[in-house]
Amino acid sequence: MAGKIKDVGILLRGKSLEKLFLIYNKFDRCYIVNTFTAELGIIEEYIRNKSIVHFVGGTPNCALQSGKQYREFNIKEVQFSFTKSMYARVFNLIRFYNSLGIEKIEYLPEEYRDITKTIRNTGICCIFYVSEIIRPTTIWIAGLDFYRGNYLVKDNSSHHLLKSKKIDIVGSFVRIVKDHPDIEYNLITYYKELPKLGNLNVLV
Repeated sequence: MAGKIKDVGILLRGKSLEKLFLIYNKFDRCYIVNTFTAELGIIEEYIRNKSIVHFVGGTPNCALQSGKQYREFNIKEVQFSFTKSMYARVFNLIRFYNSLGIEKIEYLPEEYRDITKTIRNTGICCIFYVSEIIRPTTIWIAGLDFYRGNYLVKDNSSHHLLKSKKIDIVGSFVRIVKDHPDIEYNLITYYKELPKLGNLNVLV
């Protein structure tokens, strides 16, 4: 797929997703990450009629609420954040997504097994996947706040805040950007402490 797509969007669940209106017209294909059920209703006007891929982790909880949402937004592709050898019960997961109407399900290539185990975050893994495998000219990202604030849709637990203390999410993101100097990254985020990088534009 390298070289076939110029612009790709990646949408995560941080509060800065509310600024999607600034960039939604820059891409036709986008990835939504993990449980995105409530967010779809909020940003519907900006992503309807786009080609949407659902990038998910290894539990059914990452799916949208029902097959209805997959049909409403014409989502027919699921991309796993893991390789086939990393998940023993993957066939049960495949049957689950098939039951929701998903027609295309892909694993990560086995060569990325070790690095994805190091990343340990589905959103950052999605950015790595798009950078390393899709390799568009430009990546547009919204909703990546590095767990330094609330989600766009309020989460009553503190689980997402604990993640930032256990995983170097900022460091992983910065390494991905540095390792792909031929890609321009445009990021909407409320996080204010990113280093300046030549191929990274922080828009908010």
